[in-house]
This record gives sequence, C-alpha cells and structure tokens, in this order.
Amino acid sequence: MDFAAIFLASRFFFKQFVIYKIKPIYRLATRKSISSKEMKNRLYGKEDLMDEIREELSTWSEKREYELAELRDTERFKKDYIENVSHEIKTPIFTIQGYLMTLLDGALEDPEVNRLYLERAAKNIDRLAHILTDLDVINKMESGQGELQMTVFDIKALIWDVFATFEFEADKKESG
Repeated sequence: MDFAAIFLASRFFFKQFVIYKIKPIYRLATRKSISSKEMKNRLYGKEDLMDEIREELSTWSEKREYELAELRDTERFKKDYIENVSHEIKTPIFTIQGYLMTLLDGALEDPEVNRLYLERAAKNIDRLAHILTDLDVINKMESGQGELQMTVFDIKALIWDVFATFEFEADKKESG
C-alpha cells in the first residue's frame, strides 16, 4: 500500500512539475494564455499535449527560419545595392579627376584637348548629379513619397558618352 501511495503522489507531483515547466513554453509557442486547469485537462485528456506543443514549436521554428532567410536576402540585396551605388558614383569622380590631372599635367596648353577634356569633365559632373537625383528618387519611392517618372532621352548621345569615357580610359592605359 505504501508503494501505491508513493507512486500516486509522485505521479501527481510529476504532472504538476510538467505543467509548471511546459506552460511558459506553450505560451511562448502559441502566444496564447492558458490556465493551469486547461493545461491539466490537456495532460490528463485524450490529446497528447507534448505532440501538440512539438508541432506548434516546429511551426514557430519554420516561420522564424523563413523570416531569417528573408532578412539574409534583404541584407545581401542591401550589400549589392551599396556596392553598385558606390561604383556608379566613383566612376564619374575618377573620370573627372583623370581629365583634370591630364589638363594640369600639360594638356591645358593644347586648345583642342583642353576644351574636349573640360566638356567631358562637365558631362561627368552632370552624370554624377543624375546619379544623386536618381538616389533621391529611389529613396522617396521606398518611403512612399515619390512616383517613377518616365523621361525621353537620346540613346545615341548616351552611347557616344560611353565611348568617350572608354576612349579616355584607353588613352590612360596606353600612355601609362
């Protein structure tokens, strides 16, 4: 008889201990409030509370894994975006710098070269201004304050500008 009493008492205290330990985990996983009475009913009832908690924790974990994956993708996109913006800004700055250094190194005395290089430097300053304007538009669009506006541009002029930039780069490499 002592064994039965000890067994029943230990079973009762074990169930109380389990309820005490599992209740906060269940609340966390389900974000629900649950009373001790309801927890006892689930423990003593036909439902397997541990399976239910395991399933809910698994679902919760999957959601968090998905959110982490989205955050990693966002972080990668942000890193790529910053690298691209940095490159787009550096290109006209270095090109302008190259034209000005060439002029200061003696090309300023040649009227044909100095005018051409000053015009190219001015175009790169315009390019830099457009990049900064585009960044401002992107920022406004992301915050919901701006709208995308289509503009007409001369594609031939753009191609010639690109060729002019590459021509200067090629001249620099050829002489250096």
